[in-house]
Amino acid sequence: MAGKNEEGKSGVFCSQTSIIIAIVVAIALIVTVGIIAGVTSRSGAANQESTAATTTGPTTTPPKYPQLNNIRLPTNVIPLNYTFTLDIDMTKLTYDGDNVIRFQVTSPTNVIIVHADGITMKSAPKVASDAAFTNTIAVSDYGQHNKNSFYYVGLQSNLAAGIYYIQFLYTANLASDLNGLYKYQYTRASDREVVWGVASQCEDFYARRIIPCFDEPAMKATFTTTVIIPNNYTTLSNMPTTSVTASAGNKMTYKYQETVVMSSYLLAFTVDDFDYVEGRTSKNTLVRVYSRKSIKDDGMYALGAAINITQFFENLLDVPYPLPKQDHVSVPSFDSGAMENWGLILYREELLSYNQYLSSTSTKERIVTIVAHELAHMWFGNWVTMTWWNHLWLNEGFATYFAAYSASFYAPTMNLMAQFTTDDLQIGFISDASALSHPIVPPAQYGPFFDRITYQKGGSILRMLRDYMGHDDFISGIKAYLQKFRYGNAYTEQLFSTMTSTINNRLNVTDFIGCWIYQMGYPLITVKRGTAAGTGILSQVRYLANKDLDPNADPATTPYKNTCGYKWNVPITFYTGNAPSTIVRALMPRSGADITINWPANTWIKVNADQMGFYRVMYDTAGWNEIATALQNDHTQFSKTDIASLMDDAWPFARADRISYTVPLSLTKYMTKETSYLPWFIANIYFRTMGRRLSGRKSYQDYAQYHLAIASPPADILGMMDNGGDIEKEARNEILDAACGMGYAPCLMNASMMFQKFMQDPSANNVPGAIRDVVFNYGIANGGVREWDFLFNMYKQSLSIADRTRMLFALGQSRDDWILRRFMAYAMDPTKINPASTTTVFSYVSLNPVGKYLAWDYVRENKNYFMQRFRSTRPIIRVVTRYFNNQFRLNQVQQFFKSNPESGSTVAAFENAITGTIQFNINYLSNLLEGRIPTMKDENGDIFIDRDPDAFVPILNYLRTKEIDLRNISLSTVKHEAEFYGIMPLVRQLTLCENKSESGCGSLHFSAYLSSPNDASMKRALSVTGHYNWIAVSLTETSGWQLGFTSPYLANFAEKMALNVRVIGGALGDKMIAVASGSQIRLWSFGSVPVTQIGTFELYVSVDALFFVDYGGGGSGNWIEIAYGTSSGIVRVIVQHPETVGQGPQLLQTFTVHRNAITNVMLSEKNLISVCTEKHVRTWTVTRFRGMISTQPGSVPLASYRILILSNVQEPFYGLEAGNQIGPFGHRDDEQIFIQKVIPEINYLYVRLASTGERVCKIRSVDGSNITCHSVHECEGVGRLSSRLRKFFFTGHENGSIQVWDLSTALSDAHKLSENHLPSDGGPSESELQKILEQCDLASQSAQSTPIYGSLVSLTNIGTSPIPRRLNHNRTISTSRLSLATNDSRNSWHRVPDSNRRHEPIEHENITVSPPKAVISDC
Repeated sequence: MAGKNEEGKSGVFCSQTSIIIAIVVAIALIVTVGIIAGVTSRSGAANQESTAATTTGPTTTPPKYPQLNNIRLPTNVIPLNYTFTLDIDMTKLTYDGDNVIRFQVTSPTNVIIVHADGITMKSAPKVASDAAFTNTIAVSDYGQHNKNSFYYVGLQSNLAAGIYYIQFLYTANLASDLNGLYKYQYTRASDREVVWGVASQCEDFYARRIIPCFDEPAMKATFTTTVIIPNNYTTLSNMPTTSVTASAGNKMTYKYQETVVMSSYLLAFTVDDFDYVEGRTSKNTLVRVYSRKSIKDDGMYALGAAINITQFFENLLDVPYPLPKQDHVSVPSFDSGAMENWGLILYREELLSYNQYLSSTSTKERIVTIVAHELAHMWFGNWVTMTWWNHLWLNEGFATYFAAYSASFYAPTMNLMAQFTTDDLQIGFISDASALSHPIVPPAQYGPFFDRITYQKGGSILRMLRDYMGHDDFISGIKAYLQKFRYGNAYTEQLFSTMTSTINNRLNVTDFIGCWIYQMGYPLITVKRGTAAGTGILSQVRYLANKDLDPNADPATTPYKNTCGYKWNVPITFYTGNAPSTIVRALMPRSGADITINWPANTWIKVNADQMGFYRVMYDTAGWNEIATALQNDHTQFSKTDIASLMDDAWPFARADRISYTVPLSLTKYMTKETSYLPWFIANIYFRTMGRRLSGRKSYQDYAQYHLAIASPPADILGMMDNGGDIEKEARNEILDAACGMGYAPCLMNASMMFQKFMQDPSANNVPGAIRDVVFNYGIANGGVREWDFLFNMYKQSLSIADRTRMLFALGQSRDDWILRRFMAYAMDPTKINPASTTTVFSYVSLNPVGKYLAWDYVRENKNYFMQRFRSTRPIIRVVTRYFNNQFRLNQVQQFFKSNPESGSTVAAFENAITGTIQFNINYLSNLLEGRIPTMKDENGDIFIDRDPDAFVPILNYLRTKEIDLRNISLSTVKHEAEFYGIMPLVRQLTLCENKSESGCGSLHFSAYLSSPNDASMKRALSVTGHYNWIAVSLTETSGWQLGFTSPYLANFAEKMALNVRVIGGALGDKMIAVASGSQIRLWSFGSVPVTQIGTFELYVSVDALFFVDYGGGGSGNWIEIAYGTSSGIVRVIVQHPETVGQGPQLLQTFTVHRNAITNVMLSEKNLISVCTEKHVRTWTVTRFRGMISTQPGSVPLASYRILILSNVQEPFYGLEAGNQIGPFGHRDDEQIFIQKVIPEINYLYVRLASTGERVCKIRSVDGSNITCHSVHECEGVGRLSSRLRKFFFTGHENGSIQVWDLSTALSDAHKLSENHLPSDGGPSESELQKILEQCDLASQSAQSTPIYGSLVSLTNIGTSPIPRRLNHNRTISTSRLSLATNDSRNSWHRVPDSNRRHEPIEHENITVSPPKAVISDC
């Protein structure tokens, strides 16, 4: 079998669900999971189907059959042939079986024992001495022995040596767990119908679930198969058909040729309606690739690989492929990566389907290597099979190595033999560094281990052996082995002895390699200078990831004892700086003695050339520094494999605290010049891990800065394009992913641009497969709900599993927390996302910095779902908490375990693994904090991880003395560290210290936080306005709060809103709301009467302003002043005064004040203010006398300034202007203000005096969410001696919340400052503007972006800002903190539950008007 692990490296071959269990097993249970064949296999009736009946007959083991107590079958009964029929019902999803076994008895026996599991016998088995069953033999008893999955048939008399037959008639359900003969569903493209299919998986112990059989690898036989299925399906098995005939009941009967002699685990079947592409090898073997009809042509690349690699093996091994046909089938639901069934190889669909327009280069590589892996099994595993499962490496280790070797000849541009080190050898290192590892060949009672030791380490040992022996001797020995044991079975020593004799004993293979096979672990080779000039000393010791363990001791809990004292024969290869092209060889004996080598002075050394040996290498500090310097001077002195190996040694050493982190980081400094795949692949693995562990910490920014600094130059070189060879495309994907991930603006800009174009026309603007991952990931990360919904719809419609997998990962990259919550809700809804992907979705969300804790919260909220679905919460908790890195979260997890106990044999192991991982992450950060990085900057001042050890000093002082000493350290830094360590008393004290100088809300001007209407699914606020103590807000969807009025859904966005909650007189109610959309105004009344739509008014011109007029009443008339602007830059003032009643309004003045059209104008008590299209403001002082207004038109204005506002002019967000007017605001006194938000997507803005342009204050969102709309509101004070008007500022946010700010206080504070303290340019300063522009994308066409000026800019000529365009990627919005935060005590703003709340945003818009349950500030 073959597959890939979650990091894209070859690894454990199991489903996504069982990966979680396998990881825990590897950590804590490896001693107990050695599967004893037939005893503790994963098979069982419960796995077959929960309703499956057990076998009939007696279930008590008769004492007269002691053979039943053995874990292995008796060896005196040997199968010769199985002739069986499977009648499959695709409606009931069951099958009936009729199986006749021809077997040989070699010594007398009175019992026949076979394997059977999860099947129901219809009648007593029959035994006869002839195939026609005319000479039957009396059966005394029969039944199931569940312990070993045995089925026994007792006989009244002994069978003498000879040939006999036994028949079983039975029925069974098609399984649902992807083992045995199982059912699955797929979507038929022609009619989008979901239909059933059937496939099989028999390795390791699942053939017994299809037919009663001798289910052991050495019990080989032939199989003669008949399959009956409905006539609207087709079926395949191992061999070609001999006949296909119609049967009763609209069925077809398929009869197949007898197979060659083979093991039962190679039996295979499919039932589906697939189509195929085909070809033939040079020896005329028919090769076909089957898949769903809609993707039939996607099998062409695999077909070419299969034909050519089959021919390669035939020529290399001198053994022709022995079957007449070779089918490769892509199965939509398949547990392993692939399965090497002889003649019918089955694959996961995504591992056999290559679409040149959709598939990535890595997909292409996986296809060729997995096809090669399965074809290698045709010789290594099928032709010659291991005798028992503990020798599984003879199958899988050989297939792993020869997959890369053979595929490298078919696809030389992929550099697959070099990638073997990163994809296989280094993966084997990880598992084998545990004290609880196991040998490649464990004792016979343990296994099989389908894991990294068997596959990756096994293949790596073969690679090392070939390198030491030489190619010719190695292949000669392999050929002899295949010939000697053809169609038979072998164990490891037989391989070694055959190889030794074949090369005339020039090397005793057993003696040389035996310790690597029968002893777990591998050596660490330490390199240091010798005492003699020009020499080096090499020594070996067992390497363990935990450096504190004794490398020479066997753990008490392991059943595997060392066989060679944890020493090995180590083939040493090295080269030095004075001759980097000359590789020197030596052998370090397993005696453990050090060896001396030549190492010229004043030069570096690289040991383990191209990492051919399965060992790690440790240099002293000087040695590491010399290598790092050599890389920076000329990295071409090293092969890419060697650079990758150096990094893969150094990073784990630092993680284990064997060396400083400055060592692996220094090895990466040269990478600004590196554009090759292997170094970047390894570096990114460790950088991503570091970033996730530092997430949420101050030091993360320094890490990100460094990672970006080395990634951006090669990103500029390679660019966001699809050219070059396979290996260049893989390198581009790695480098762009790093650059975009660290916020490289050009990378993000191009990814977003390509994604936007893709949204416009997916066919015309298809994103090439080589960069599809990057574009999708960051198109979503830097987009909003529009982008997310588009890709989710693509996901649902796509029939490409590979593309669906890519899309699913990208959907988890959103930086909007409400979207991520919706994504997880979808993952729990089978109508939205396949339940098989539930765990995957939560894993993807937890990898997102926004979703890191969100996923954990969501799991806790829905713990009942996970208990019902998986019978335990521990597996999903392990997935979502793996990067937790602080004591607070560890305490949370432990408390959850305490409050929600579970039973089961694996619960304790899961909990220990979960908490152990979190503790490791905490220790990882502590290592940094405690100075285990000796210096945070190198000699050039370059930042590695810039942590301040001084931050820990006041914490230690507090723990010792309970006193807080903040000298020479900022309060916020100490508070951050205290939060990390969970020292809550200190956190609370520091919080009080913060409140001495500023409000607990974070700003003296902050008045209230009105949470999103629907906390579980936050909505974007588009427009907000107010009247007295009421607030109206326009949202993408409305629910929650206490609803006073909800409009019907509007066809268009509400561009203008006006609210009047003090309507006097009339029968229409005491409240009104008006909404303008385009040229229409809609008016409703509500409050004291039911909601009534007064009418819709068509004006036929666009509405520029909308407001209710407050009628003061009394007197002989009203003083009316109207100022308006024109498109020619002219301001006109119209006046009507009480003393001129009857004369009507009079045009007072007309004067030109701008060169551009006027967009805003305001006439206040003291000022006339106008704004033109270029946001140029001019303000004049005005005076009044007896109805006349005096100005000085044409003279110097009181103020003239420009308000810089950047908006997306090419593709504005529809409705953006509705809630983002700049002003001037303030009608009732002389304190008019402008609101300046430089870019649309930002979380802060500036308030400026309209009269002078000076800054009043800078307002920053209290929860970090972007401000999407705003409004200034004036109302009379309440509860004060005077009723002076108070100004409040409402900000609406992307999460649907409203924040209320006290502008009156802000204005008062501003007036108290001297003119020197108020910036004359009240907008952003030059430095502030620079920071804003660094966050801008000045060329993107995204609807969520900042403005577009100029054409698209290439990667090489844009600034190198490290900050992503979308801000606040790590923001957290509290959905439970709904109380007011003001300087005086106020009541809470209560939210009234709404049973009709929606769980997701909708495409339409409605309006919500909400009264407070308490007085807000002064209104």
